[in-house]
Amino acid sequence: AVARRAEAFPAKASNWKEKAANAATATGMMGNETKIKTRMALVQSQMNIIKEKFGMQVYDVLEELFGVLGTEQIPEHSATDKDVNAVKAVFRQCKGDIEEILRTK
Repeated sequence: AVARRAEAFPAKASNWKEKAANAATATGMMGNETKIKTRMALVQSQMNIIKEKFGMQVYDVLEELFGVLGTEQIPEHSATDKDVNAVKAVFRQCKGDIEEILRTK
């Protein structure tokens, strides 16, 4: 962003009018950059909320599913078995983290 602002003024201002005009232009550019950064932060925050909501919904489904099936690894006879084992491993880790938090409450 700084480089782009520098590119906008290839020649140095030679008098106070040009300096004032350059300052106004640079201020406008910085304002636009700030607006874009703020918007990006807002979008990132919204994405994180969606991911958290998704994670909570998936956790409940997996807890119900693996409560019946268990979370021990299964022999890998197909590509999906490997994926199931990966999901089980992540779920076991997450469940262990949650149980640890509940123990320290």
